[in-house]
Amino acid sequence: MGVIRQIEHDLLPIASHDEDARQGFIQNFRLILGRDIAPANKTVWEKSVGPAFVKEHGREPETSEEVQEVMTKDQRYQIWSAMQRNSQELMWDSVIDSVERQLPDLIEKAKPTNAPAGGSLTLDPDLATPHYLTDHDIHLQPGSYQANYTDGDVAAGAVYDRGGFVYSMGYIGVKSDFTGTSNLHLFKILFPDAKPKRVLDMGCAMGNSTLPWAEEFPDAEVYGVDVGPALLRYGHARAEDLGVKIHFSQQNVEQTDFEDGSFDAVVSHW
Repeated sequence: MGVIRQIEHDLLPIASHDEDARQGFIQNFRLILGRDIAPANKTVWEKSVGPAFVKEHGREPETSEEVQEVMTKDQRYQIWSAMQRNSQELMWDSVIDSVERQLPDLIEKAKPTNAPAGGSLTLDPDLATPHYLTDHDIHLQPGSYQANYTDGDVAAGAVYDRGGFVYSMGYIGVKSDFTGTSNLHLFKILFPDAKPKRVLDMGCAMGNSTLPWAEEFPDAEVYGVDVGPALLRYGHARAEDLGVKIHFSQQNVEQTDFEDGSFDAVVSHW
């Protein structure tokens, strides 16, 4: 399998030869896990674990929790699961090397000295991050999405951008906007005559799924909300470099400062 290349922009961390080779290996490793090994779990259930469950209980399982309990005890499933987790850890490791090496330059590029596309960035240093985001590293991304290590930090966004692309093996599109374009497509089917003037994307991360909405409705005010400051700094600079106008705001979507009924469309992805 050839390595699919994501679209380049000024904020994308550039991998060295060895980093690129590692990331390419992980993309192919994940492909093998998903294409060749993961389907074997179904065979394990149908030929072994499932019949054993029926024999013991005299019935088929009634909930997914019952299936999970017996499958996670099977060594074949455990091996696949361990490889899946290991591939995720390797993915972040390979990307973090690129980001750490270039972080000072990325921070400099992301400084909001100008916004040619007309977007904006509003941060709230006093915002409390919900415990369910700090208790665990979401998707095993070190520091999770809200990590902010230094002044003007953009590391969480840079790691998320490149890591997410490697994770998906490129299948989320060269701009990593597949979920945004998919939701937008459904929106247009459901509301074919809608021309929203204000759009809110809740939990926008670096804005990769927000991007299609701003591109489809260039005259609309498109807002992206998330809790991670480094993620939003990166997202803002990335959107500006791609020439897309988005207003990024650091807020908890459980309670935003937007007035009720002030948006024509409220969306979320993933």
